[in-house]
Amino acid sequence: MFEAGNEADKGMQDEPISLEDDQLEEEETVTRRGPKHVQLPAESSVLREARLLAGDRNIRIGKLTATVAQDPVITLELLKTANATFYSGERPSITTIQNAVIRLGSETIVETLDSLAARDPFEDPEVCREFESIRALTRKISLVCVVISNKIQRDVTEMTQTAGLMTYMNYLIACAYLGEDYVELSQGRKRTSIAYRIQQDFGFDIHKIMLEYLRSHGVPTELFYGLDRELKCKTTSQASLRFIVNSSVELVEAWATDRWEKYAPNQTLPSNSSLRLLKISDAQYQDIYEEVAEALRGKLKGSKGSEESNSEEEENETEAPSLSPLATTSGTSSKQRVHLKRSESLRTAPTLILTKRGFGGYDPTAQPTNFIEPEQDEIAKQTEKLSDDARTVLNMITTLCDECKTANELLTRLMSLLISDGPFVRAALITLTKERETADIHTAVGEGFANGDTIAVVDPLSPLALCLTQIKSFNSKHMNDTISPFGITSYAISPIKIDNESPVVLYSDCGMDRPLALEARKIFRLVVGLINRTLPKLSGGLPKRGIV
Repeated sequence: MFEAGNEADKGMQDEPISLEDDQLEEEETVTRRGPKHVQLPAESSVLREARLLAGDRNIRIGKLTATVAQDPVITLELLKTANATFYSGERPSITTIQNAVIRLGSETIVETLDSLAARDPFEDPEVCREFESIRALTRKISLVCVVISNKIQRDVTEMTQTAGLMTYMNYLIACAYLGEDYVELSQGRKRTSIAYRIQQDFGFDIHKIMLEYLRSHGVPTELFYGLDRELKCKTTSQASLRFIVNSSVELVEAWATDRWEKYAPNQTLPSNSSLRLLKISDAQYQDIYEEVAEALRGKLKGSKGSEESNSEEEENETEAPSLSPLATTSGTSSKQRVHLKRSESLRTAPTLILTKRGFGGYDPTAQPTNFIEPEQDEIAKQTEKLSDDARTVLNMITTLCDECKTANELLTRLMSLLISDGPFVRAALITLTKERETADIHTAVGEGFANGDTIAVVDPLSPLALCLTQIKSFNSKHMNDTISPFGITSYAISPIKIDNESPVVLYSDCGMDRPLALEARKIFRLVVGLINRTLPKLSGGLPKRGIV
């Protein structure tokens, strides 16, 4: 369970070392290295399934991602490898399981899984049972994170999934390190009391140990906002990540300790409840409560109920291949599938193919994903929060949506308006090939574009390849973004709903050396929402190809 001690030190002894002395010295070496060096074992059945899937020449990325999501140990090791300098280079940090799988490719994944398989299992059955019970809780927390974030802030769904799996890494470390001592002191105690007793009896803070452990394994800073309460949140997304993860822990603990009914919609939440910080409506909380209960109840069903859920999941996957957060995050094996409500609003994502050589392209039938399509009243509500100038621009675009009779007329006039009256310097409609290996600038306004420009999509994490909405506000004059369409570190891109044989995205930026201001980001989202509600009602297709 622990890394080997320093054999060179042992060889420097003047006297012969007896077997008993050698064992004592090994124990002292382990103790000296401390709990943050413990090697956690992967769950054997999940590891076998992941190894089988990763070795399949034509495996669907969703199945492998869903399997990996069952185990925080496997997830952590893949994140560590994916974020290693050799694999990441200058590319953005990996915070989600799916992106880690994509970046590594099957060969490296197989090597990582084989290294995990070489770790020693627990010898004591009681320690093993305790460790697996903690691991099961992390899966439930991750699942609840997905349910909540899908309801209130979908852009952090996959990050909350990953952070949820890491929430009880401190108890996993403590259980593996202390063994029988942990089992004994955990009996009849609440989790917070366990942490206190460990600090008093063994002299270390398991929360601090966990943070050190995760940092040493290359976990990106972005995920720590959901795990380290002392880390000050600077953005809304960071705060949402924290509140969602903390709320998920709270709900899973309430379920596990028979306090679930105290969280019913007709009850008053505890004054210190993290759920209060989500600032959700009564209707939203009602939906969350019901869906979380359904999810957790499904996890606790017997094998028969789980098998029924599994068969229905597979039918849905055959009819409409997807990588929705719910489909890839449930963290369930063939014996532990969860049947959840599926909402039509849940986004799907393209199907990626892994081969023995790594990333092998996209399923040609994959469709654009993650359309921004808010309700009309939500658009109006968000518009009211903008400045007078921004509201004027949105009102002009709303008028365009009402006046234009064809899709090409709307998009042509929209592109010019974004540059002339909006906050953007450049805008473009980009079409992708069906396999998403290249993209073409179909129509563009602003400086720096050239007729016939073709963009090579070489990174499977590119927003063009995935056809996902991505809005980045950070800008650096001395850094190229290898996954952005034009290498600029500050841009906005989103698929649009238009009848075309290949996916189409709208791209905007504020220039090579300027960040995308907060209001520009809001305008872009609202503009995409407006045209996505309008384009399906109009005849015609894309504007005439060209650069203005």
